[in-house]
Order: sequence, then C-alpha cells, then structure tokens
Amino acid sequence: VTEQPSTTLAGPIPTPVAKKADQYGVITSILLPEEPFFEEAMSYAGALGIGWIRFDNQWSDTEPKDNQWDFSSTDKYVNTALANGLKVLLVSDPDLDSSFCSAAGKRIKDVLRARILPRCTDEQLKDYITHIVTRYKGKVTHYEIGNEPDLRKTWTDYPEEYARVLALAYPTIKSIDPNAVVLIGGLASGGGQDSASGYLQKLIAAGALNNFDIMNYHTYSNKENITATFNQVKSLVGDKPIWITEVGLPSDPSNQQFNRSTYPYPAGEDGQSAYLKD
Repeated sequence: VTEQPSTTLAGPIPTPVAKKADQYGVITSILLPEEPFFEEAMSYAGALGIGWIRFDNQWSDTEPKDNQWDFSSTDKYVNTALANGLKVLLVSDPDLDSSFCSAAGKRIKDVLRARILPRCTDEQLKDYITHIVTRYKGKVTHYEIGNEPDLRKTWTDYPEEYARVLALAYPTIKSIDPNAVVLIGGLASGGGQDSASGYLQKLIAAGALNNFDIMNYHTYSNKENITATFNQVKSLVGDKPIWITEVGLPSDPSNQQFNRSTYPYPAGEDGQSAYLKD
C-alpha cells in the first residue's frame, strides 16, 4: 500500500497481491461485515501479501433460535476474504454454546457442579458444527475449535471437558470434509507458562492429541520468551505442526505501557515494526 497512513480508510482500494506469504495472517475479530468500511478494510488486508485471515463465528448469531439459521454475516466475511486472495481460519464460537441451550447467563461452571454436562448437548454442538462445515466446504479448509479454552470461563477449570468437545468436533468435521484441517483452540498462555503447560498436559492426558491436526497457541512477549515457549510446546505435542494465531504489540504509544525489559521497543509504529520483525 503506497498511500500515506491516515486515521481513515479513505483512498484508492488496493489490488490484492498475487504472491502470498502463507505463514502470516491477521486477526479481525472486531471487523464486522456490517461496518461501513468492511469491504475497504478487507481489500487492504488482501493487499498486504499475507495468506490468512482469522475470523470468529458466533453461534448465537448464526443460529439465534433453535433450528433457525442465518449465515448472511459469515457468508459475506468468507466470500469477501476469498475475493481478496485470503484464506480463512474460521474459529467456531469461542464459548461453544448458544443462548437457546439453557437459561441465559448460566455458565458451564455452574452446571458442572451439579454434574449436568454440558450447557449445550452433544447433539446441539454437533449440529452447529455440521451446519458450519457443510456450508463452507470448498471455501474454508481450516477450523479452530473455540478460542483460549484455558482462559474461557466455560473451560478454564475443566480441560477434560474441552478434550471431550474436541473428541466430538474432530470426527464430525472430518466426516463432512476429510480434507479439512482442525486446530485446537489457541491456548491463551501459550502452553509454556506453568498454568498453560499444565492445561495442555491435562488435555493430552485426556486424549486430545488424537483430535486436532495443528497445535495452536497465543503469546505476547519478547522473542526470547516466545522461543522458549515454542520449544516447551514442541516437547509436548511432538511432530504436530504448531501455529501461533495471536501475537502483537500496539502501535499506539499510549497503549504501549509495557515493562521495557520485556518489551525493549521504541514507542509508536517503529516499535510495532521492530516487534513484528523479532
């Protein structure tokens, strides 16, 4: 993109680059298809030369009422991404539940104490996944099952329950699209800190290694810590490919209030650039 940076997205819409760097992508969780600048923002993403875009599908938006489906928002997202030369990593609903499954606001922690498992039944969850994969087969090739289960209120204290969801989701996806690739929901603490490592080890003990194709975690730290975390995760998952689907540093100096020993970068976009290079 040759235009000077500005606070708006006004300007000529870039042409998507032909050659893509498939090892890089961006997250657009707050970029909704309903926003007036959606099309333009997606065109800029396509012009960056990256290969991937990561998008959350909200179950409650896709199926607002039981057996009433609305794919209009996700359709627009997927189709616009593909038109801009971007592959989509589709994240199934981070909490993997929907409002019609039980009383509003009732979390799985509450029902687990009563041993009522889970908030949504296996069949409801399987039905949601089936609809998503059936609709986007041939367009979406990679699916992430939830997001940050080691921090979500739904799954934090119950890794064996998240492992059970993987055991349900994985064969469901493969039965519809044998070529689909399944990612574990990105672990928030990277799998390398004590809590996250323990969570990953508990998932593995519950058989989770058999129910995802790509290990996936998030990390916000310096390059030394990121390297150490990667090595620890690698020691736990063996030959499985590893993706890091969240990493970054704000470009706004007012939001760069970090420990300089951990983030030794200058303020502003220069600091963000240096961090991304590291």
